[in-house]
Amino acid sequence: DPESDADLAVLGDALQEHGVTRVVIRYEGSGDSGSVGDVEMDPVDATSPRWVADRLCDVAEGYCPAGYENNESGYGSLTVYPALGLAELAHHDRYEDTEPMGVQPATLPEKLRQRLDALGVQGVAAHFDGCGDSGQFDIVTVTPDGVVLDPGLWDELEELLLEQLPGGWEINEGSFGMFRVTVRTGRITAEAYGRVEQDGDAEVTRWKWRK
Repeated sequence: DPESDADLAVLGDALQEHGVTRVVIRYEGSGDSGSVGDVEMDPVDATSPRWVADRLCDVAEGYCPAGYENNESGYGSLTVYPALGLAELAHHDRYEDTEPMGVQPATLPEKLRQRLDALGVQGVAAHFDGCGDSGQFDIVTVTPDGVVLDPGLWDELEELLLEQLPGGWEINEGSFGMFRVTVRTGRITAEAYGRVEQDGDAEVTRWKWRK
């Protein structure tokens, strides 16, 4: 019940005693862990006892939305106006979105196409996934069933496919998609998407602990 928050009442009085008109406590979540600790006071030359800043961080953490540090995580701030008895929590969720990478169709080198054709390969579908500065093909399907690519042939084809992706495709959030190779025509097509981290709009809650 924020409107009867005894901690804010005590802290608000302590802040007023030290001439603080506004205090902002910021929090950040990432990688399934979160932290609260950036405390900014107005006016900039205002000072307060260390216990006040520490307790403000504890109070802010109590108001952080549950699970703000999980998955794509979230961040925000608790702003306190001591003289007004007013508090404001502004929270942003992060979420993952995708955008097309625009990988253009390509053509198999004729010698490679002939080697695949001689082996009886009609098509290859190769799914790739990159994240955290590493990437790989994790699912490779060859048609017709029963035809197996020898390691040397696959290495050559893999290198060719990876050359079609833009540099950095595996960095940070990375990218993912599917290459499709039609041996008869030698055509290579790709459906490729980059992962993009987005920030949601602020969810703002305001309340007064002093009437």
